[in-house]
Amino acid sequence: MECPLSYHVTCIPPPARFHELALLCHEHSSTCKLPELDAETSIAVKIEQSIDKRFERIETKRVRLRKNNDSNPFFPGISGDKETEKEAKLLKLNQESDGFTDELMFCLPCDFKDEVYAIPPAYHHINSLKYDQAHRPPRVAPSGDSCGCSGFCGDDCINRMLYVECFGDFSKPGTKNKHSNCKVGLKCCNRKLGQRKFAKCKPRREQGKGWGLVVVDKAMKGDLLQEYVGDVIDEKMKEQRLSDWAKEHPNDPNFYVMALAPGWFIDARHEANLSRFINHSCDPNCILLPINVGGHIRNGIFALRDLAPGEFLSYDYQFDTRQGDRFVCRCGASKCRGTMKGGAAVADAAVKKTKNEIWQDAKNRFERDKRFLEDCTEDEERRCSQVDATVPGAENKDELVANGLREKHRDSIIRNRICLWRNASCGSDFVARLERMEKKKKI
Repeated sequence: MECPLSYHVTCIPPPARFHELALLCHEHSSTCKLPELDAETSIAVKIEQSIDKRFERIETKRVRLRKNNDSNPFFPGISGDKETEKEAKLLKLNQESDGFTDELMFCLPCDFKDEVYAIPPAYHHINSLKYDQAHRPPRVAPSGDSCGCSGFCGDDCINRMLYVECFGDFSKPGTKNKHSNCKVGLKCCNRKLGQRKFAKCKPRREQGKGWGLVVVDKAMKGDLLQEYVGDVIDEKMKEQRLSDWAKEHPNDPNFYVMALAPGWFIDARHEANLSRFINHSCDPNCILLPINVGGHIRNGIFALRDLAPGEFLSYDYQFDTRQGDRFVCRCGASKCRGTMKGGAAVADAAVKKTKNEIWQDAKNRFERDKRFLEDCTEDEERRCSQVDATVPGAENKDELVANGLREKHRDSIIRNRICLWRNASCGSDFVARLERMEKKKKI
């Protein structure tokens, strides 16, 4: 906020103060003020508590080792219990400087990083479908019929059985329009999608699936949970957007496109609501149904069974694709078909295969799942050991963190505004900085 200093998220010094919106370095943290945030949900409050607990554990271990006449460790667990000569120098510098300063290389634990990244990916929240007024799907022609319910629209309501919501109000003269189809009025219970009576949900990390969506309160079978909303586009625009995304982001296979009506689709990548976080399952607890609301088709997400508070929502994506092997499913359900491709197409293909082909497919799927679990284990080990000698994502193992940034990184850093190049190039060699500081002290 106040100066051009910048830090990697895992290297922010403890004296610095920050939250989701801004950061104050150690020099300005005591004289300046961060923008106001909700104190209960602020990440800064959680991280300050984590820092206090961590240093209490370190100090407790140091006291215990001093009682046992053992050496005082420097960042226990990184280089073993015995401190090296370099660690001793850094520890001495820390003690003389009365706490951690920007002259030290900071290695904060991974839970700090997880707290900072504990925010769902950014998107523009909208409450209803977004149409292009000049190019939008035609409105469904009215049937002219109405349900025969009186006082209450139950499960036997003809509109409900035809996946049509009750619309309009016959009880008030002059308010009827050609799409009116109910005599009960606004108190009719078959109008939840039109009145946006959704269940309370919130995004949360789901193990092995990234972000998911949980229901906050208990939901009953048949309850409306969410509506899938986003940009309404035609098939030509859909193909163009998918093609552009595949070229620009070849390593991101996530899709947010949902069929709405013949020739029309919903793209919820950039503009959507909470429904974009619902994950796939071959044995889902929700179902997505197209509902006619006053002539407009809208996709409602309904519960297939009773849901407990905090339970993750899921529905079957039923991808319409010829690349079923690309969309591998690992939902873990007993009915898992191994792909997010539509179940009917997969079942038809399986019938035509011989026993040897089916057995070979099962073996290949087992090998893929085995490699997937091995990769997950490696990623977990790598995540729990963030401090490494080599630069993450380096082209070769000769690129060491201690060597600092190279000239080949300069254009990319300046173009993407990652940090100030002059600060990075001057502050990269930690050993040289330490030697210069000791020379200044001797002078």
